[in-house]
Amino acid sequence: MREKGLLRYTFSRNGEPFRTFTRDVSENLSLPVFYETWLLEDFPPAHYELRVVLEIDGREIISSKEEFDLSHQEAVPRPWYYRRIFPGSSHPLFSAIIGSQHYRLGRPQKALSYLEKAYTAQPGDFGAALNLAWCLFDLARYTRTVEVLKPFTGKGEDAQYEAFVWSGRALRKSGRGSEAIQMLDRAIQKFGVNTQLLNVMGHIYAELGREKDAADVWEKSIEIDPHQPDIQQKLKGIKK
Repeated sequence: MREKGLLRYTFSRNGEPFRTFTRDVSENLSLPVFYETWLLEDFPPAHYELRVVLEIDGREIISSKEEFDLSHQEAVPRPWYYRRIFPGSSHPLFSAIIGSQHYRLGRPQKALSYLEKAYTAQPGDFGAALNLAWCLFDLARYTRTVEVLKPFTGKGEDAQYEAFVWSGRALRKSGRGSEAIQMLDRAIQKFGVNTQLLNVMGHIYAELGREKDAADVWEKSIEIDPHQPDIQQKLKGIKK
């Protein structure tokens, strides 16, 4: 190999042949290690590939290649690496994921045990509480829905808008209309008025036979957003 071998170094620039160098294996005194040094000062900034081929009698015996980049910049920042250790299989995250998958596939009964486990492990997590509340609501377990969301319907920083809305809906479904009105009214005091809250309150007032109150909140909703044909129709109905 020392007498007949040839090393061919081919540089490609952005996918096109750029330069080729050859060395006789006999010139290399460090066999079986091949060591070469090139100055790249006259190489324009670009993406390069270096392919090294060992030939004997014109036949390719072995080859290897490597890619590299040259930049106009004098220095290139080192990349940032982010690593997160994946939790064990007993972590509540897995219960939350499995439960959410069952729920989204329309299987709330199967989802319930997983979502309960996730919520029990982290009762202060609103995401876990809301996922469980949605599941309970679909299963018509309205009292439990309100209980799960109760920590997030107070006056403190833990208060969450969605908790008030779904608590109000659950109270309405369980026949506790007056309590539902109070819950939604607290949401307005905490987060401000909007058509969603006003429309639900209007429906509850109408169910309670308080048509004047229903008309008042629906009229307020129409003032905020006039493009609500369904609410306009209901408003006309109770004003006849």
